[in-house]
Amino acid sequence: MRFEFDAAGSHRAVSVSPADERAPSGALQIVIDDGHGRESFVVEPRVTSDGVSWIYLEDRRSVDAIVVRRTDGGCLVDLPRAAVVVSPAGRSASPSGSRGAAAEQRITAPLPGRVVKVLVTVGAAVTASQDLIVIEAMKMENMLQSAHAGTVREVHVVDGTSVDAGRLLIIIAPVE
Repeated sequence: MRFEFDAAGSHRAVSVSPADERAPSGALQIVIDDGHGRESFVVEPRVTSDGVSWIYLEDRRSVDAIVVRRTDGGCLVDLPRAAVVVSPAGRSASPSGSRGAAAEQRITAPLPGRVVKVLVTVGAAVTASQDLIVIEAMKMENMLQSAHAGTVREVHVVDGTSVDAGRLLIIIAPVE
């Protein structure tokens, strides 16, 4: 299966397939291609109540991810240091729900939590990958960033607001 996502201003393609017979049953081979190089690793995935956890077979490191399905067919994958929107190849999505500089960005809460800090105000110019808002969920702080440059048109929350997954937080108008 092949997926696509944008992170830190870079588009990436991810291929997931069963690992070869040397790996434990159920292990997956994951290949990430950012257009400049490829990274490959084998993991043992485990479904958890909040999403998925996987263990890197090479060094037994464990990573937990919260997975939230989106209405556009993609998923928001909230990792320890970043949140990315993943979609099946050919149906790309970005954190705003659409790709390209001409689209309005609708920043939504990736999971239930509390707004720790709103970092932008209405009318502010933002750049691609700029930090916009900090959400605390499950005792972890998650920084949400802009997918591309624009101007903050609306801010729907303030510091301390409790939010449900999918709640609209910020709207950013595209650069004209």
